[in-house]
Amino acid sequence: EEIEVWLYVVVTYGLVSSGYVTTAALRRIATMFKDRYPLAYVIIMCFTYMDDLSGGASSREFVEKIIQEITYVIPNAGFKLKMTTISGDSPCEKASSDGIYSSFAGYHWDSAKDQLKLGMGEINFNKKVRGQKKSNVEPVDSEEKVEKLASTVQLTRHILLGKVMELY
Repeated sequence: EEIEVWLYVVVTYGLVSSGYVTTAALRRIATMFKDRYPLAYVIIMCFTYMDDLSGGASSREFVEKIIQEITYVIPNAGFKLKMTTISGDSPCEKASSDGIYSSFAGYHWDSAKDQLKLGMGEINFNKKVRGQKKSNVEPVDSEEKVEKLASTVQLTRHILLGKVMELY
């Protein structure tokens, strides 16, 4: 048969390779626009975790210039910039479900106070299926319920290490 050429145009989250594909695409487009948008280049190359970009500056005007450059560069890689959040400001509705914290690189960020806290969710030992874990039968919201849930699972080094690594 004749060879068919296929092009991968959508990053499917939940796949192990999706983070690498995202990072590679962002770095490639940053390099292509390096001369015109050097601030975006530095942020994308040095301050990106998966699809979260971070950065800082000594003034709000400089931060806004960085955001402006990134806003231009990102769509050229086929991505849409969902939102931006600036230290000292409360997150927009799209960035936060509670109006206080937004998620960044696995952490909860209170941008108004510029404080980070661990982004731990409820303890859940269910296996991931297509990138998602099935919810616990009942909420695990106390130490007693954590102990009860843990008693139903044979805790191995692998499981415990996985729980620790969920923090990172």
